[in-house]
Amino acid sequence: MKGVTLYHPITIDRGRNALLYDVNGKEYVDFTCGIGVTTLGHANPELIEAVEAQLRKLWHVCFMVMNYAPYVELAEKLAKIAPGTSEKQVLLQNSGSEAIENAVKVARQVTGRYYVVTYENSFHGRGTYGYALATTGKYKPYKAGLEPMVPGVEFIPYPYCYRCPFKHEYPQCGLACLDYVRKWFVHARVPPERISAFLMEMVQGEGGFVVAPTDYVKELKKFLDENGILLIDDEVQSGWARTGRMWAIEHYGVEPDI
Repeated sequence: MKGVTLYHPITIDRGRNALLYDVNGKEYVDFTCGIGVTTLGHANPELIEAVEAQLRKLWHVCFMVMNYAPYVELAEKLAKIAPGTSEKQVLLQNSGSEAIENAVKVARQVTGRYYVVTYENSFHGRGTYGYALATTGKYKPYKAGLEPMVPGVEFIPYPYCYRCPFKHEYPQCGLACLDYVRKWFVHARVPPERISAFLMEMVQGEGGFVVAPTDYVKELKKFLDENGILLIDDEVQSGWARTGRMWAIEHYGVEPDI
């Protein structure tokens, strides 16, 4: 029994910028970007220099126990470039899964509400048995045989206009997918006053690189604000300038809450 699936029978030996080299010296272009974590390239000399300098100075201090400058400096920089104009607070995490876990925890504590709504075919993590896995909207390969999931998570169709789940044509549809949320979902499934947050990828990654329509996101945010529901923007795969702007949500002219 394998613990991890290997998609390609290739053993990589080294990398340089956007290129990878296997043990036989064959060259590949790294379109996977380490699943979104090597944006600045492999063996970037500037990064190597910075890492080496920090390792020679200090390896690790638990920030909950003692303060240290690099943590604060990075948090300040992230706050400055984070989308929106409101005051920011920053918490550094080890992975996207942990970031989602804590975003959901914050949303539930702040609002005092139980449910989180996310989208079919979404991906928000798989590293734990908590909200990251529970909010991932794909049964296979992530959830098969692992039930039950954490309760309090509801799924709705993503605004996938190319293959509309409601069989409409955009923009003549009048945003039927959002109309479903406003007129059916919150009445038949979960009332707005029990929803803490909507968790959304502005560009679905594993869902097929699906881009949400601008008017959908704007109208959704308006609906959420009217009902005191937070918008959690998952930019683990779409952020860091991969869409032409620092954050994908900046294309939509709305400000996320988390």
